[in-house]
Amino acid sequence: MITLSRVHRQSDRTRCVQSLAAGFCMTLAVVPKLAAAEPNSELPAGGLAYAALQSLVTEREDIVVAADRVRATYIVRNSGDEPRSTLVAFALPDIDMLSLDGALINNPAYDPQNPANFVAFSAQVDGQPVETFVESRALALGLIDVTQTLKNLKLPLYPLHPEISEQLAALPDAAKTELLQRNLVRVADGQLEPLWHLKTTLFWQQPFAVGQVRTIVIGYRPIGGSGPWTSETAAVFKQRYCVSDATAAALDGRAAKGEPADVKWVHYLAYAGASARGAAASYRTAIEASGKQSGFTCRQGLTGKASSRETTLTDYIGDEEIQVLFVE
Repeated sequence: MITLSRVHRQSDRTRCVQSLAAGFCMTLAVVPKLAAAEPNSELPAGGLAYAALQSLVTEREDIVVAADRVRATYIVRNSGDEPRSTLVAFALPDIDMLSLDGALINNPAYDPQNPANFVAFSAQVDGQPVETFVESRALALGLIDVTQTLKNLKLPLYPLHPEISEQLAALPDAAKTELLQRNLVRVADGQLEPLWHLKTTLFWQQPFAVGQVRTIVIGYRPIGGSGPWTSETAAVFKQRYCVSDATAAALDGRAAKGEPADVKWVHYLAYAGASARGAAASYRTAIEASGKQSGFTCRQGLTGKASSRETTLTDYIGDEEIQVLFVE
């Protein structure tokens, strides 16, 4: 199922209209129509977070970025003389509706039967599937926990839910007024739309026996960006992703003929606590393109055109973002 969600952008032209509940004044945003070939915005995710225990050594970390899948492999050894157990966590992309104002989001992994895991995350340890637990928090202004407020109203925490507008419209007037007053919704084009910030984490507790080596493999579908290569976007794409001159010239030619190519980009965010966890003895990053795709990135060791390209560093802390542009 593909979920294509519009996050309305507020115009400077606003006016006060009568509240859905008497006596309250709200702002009605004038929303522009969708532009042709409008690009989709990305929501980047990253890799695993686990505790920086001195005896847990990351012997190998592999990051493979493709247009429709990100895979990461961690080989971790307990080098101590006592059993260890650590919390392992994966942060799904933050969905900040205020920051996404005006963006178009395409999420092909969204599953209404499992809305909390909206990137189809999976994990295995030593080849066996792992049961993960989930913590989802909705925040007002990115700071105040309003999770229970939304649950009490039987609203989905996932603010890009395809039926969110209808569910908000069906609320009693008193509930709508409360949400407006708490900056959890706004009115755009005559409809209520969500403004909350969703933070979701999947996690599990991972034991390590003395001397034990664990292979942890995760995968998920990235919420990447996409859009046309045009004269307006070409300079940004070339600079951000180090697109080769030959490929850029070919894409410029297609755009000049009125047949712009569609490109996709995926951003991988490194775990913020990677430095505290320590360096991986072997750290491999790779681009994996399929079919006629080529991947471009400014990542160290991967610069240039790549259908399949990789680089391996030793004693490396993977704390840098990986940005890849995929071109057909």
